[in-house]
Amino acid sequence: MPALSPPTADRPRRVTITQVAEAAGVARATAAFVISGRAPELRISPKTIERVQAVAKRLGYVPNNLARGMITGRSHVVGVILGGVWGKFGQYAIEGIRGVLDAHGYLPFLTIHSWSEDREQRELDMLMRMRVDGVIAMPQLMSRKDCYTSLTKQRVPIVFFGDVPFDMPKAHVAAWDSGPAMQRLVAHLADIGCRRIGFVGERFFKHTSLRHVAFRKAVKKLGLEHDPKWDTWAEVGDPEDVDWGRRFAALRSKPDALVALNDNCGLKMLHSLRAAGVRVPEDIRIACMGDTIETVEQSAQLTAIREPVREIGRVAAELVIEAIKNPKLRPQERLVDSAELVVRPSTVGMADEHRQR
Repeated sequence: MPALSPPTADRPRRVTITQVAEAAGVARATAAFVISGRAPELRISPKTIERVQAVAKRLGYVPNNLARGMITGRSHVVGVILGGVWGKFGQYAIEGIRGVLDAHGYLPFLTIHSWSEDREQRELDMLMRMRVDGVIAMPQLMSRKDCYTSLTKQRVPIVFFGDVPFDMPKAHVAAWDSGPAMQRLVAHLADIGCRRIGFVGERFFKHTSLRHVAFRKAVKKLGLEHDPKWDTWAEVGDPEDVDWGRRFAALRSKPDALVALNDNCGLKMLHSLRAAGVRVPEDIRIACMGDTIETVEQSAQLTAIREPVREIGRVAAELVIEAIKNPKLRPQERLVDSAELVVRPSTVGMADEHRQR
């Protein structure tokens, strides 16, 4: 078997496909076909395949995916842009995405925009330079369509995770069908005797806004009372230390339960109420959508409907693979239906548990 030529000042130290071919005693094209997995379709003998693979392993050859991508037009990398990896949310999202990408031979490349528009733009530019085959993105709070122009011009498919920006309503999206979930959450409050329900929300995009629509429908369907004066709305950029509890305590007419759009809203309201001397659940019950922040299970103990983050990630990855294979695929909206209720002390305190027994 020919010996591997030693590296020189003019020769890169990384093992090349040419060196693998020389050491295996085959043509460079043959070695390339074996490494790329195309040998069987080109009727290269099993013995030759085995020999080339053994030599590549012995020499420590690593395929140059960038060079291969320039030939095939595929990098087999999918960019994943999340707002953060806080609590269980990031973990579950990546688990769902990675499982599908692994099965199709794609590698996820994770970036975090941390809700910064400048960072989001830099990450998108970087992913373009990497020639990723597709992008799964959690939309920025103030996302602009022009952020994604470079991708759309290059026909790189984008699948939004959880929601779509207002200026891109006709885009691929994998999201939670939160209607049935909200119905179950409000029904839980009605079952424990709550009749006057308020809402705590943030002004987000399409699917998060639909949670409020689903809330109103559930309240009406169950014959409960709702007054918009009981509602609390957070705006983008609100400080962490909000005075929601003080404002709630000042209400003349109060609800006996609050439904929060997500964990963040529920936690903010809970801490603010406690700071204002309002007791939970004795004075007010709180339940939220999400259950993805670890503090929900620790100090806060918020009753919640668990968002199917892992499943949404799986659906998003399936959709981006489908869009990569079919560039003419029309915008798809794939919704995940899940309504797993987790009851905790924010709605059912110790006295309630004792009565239920």
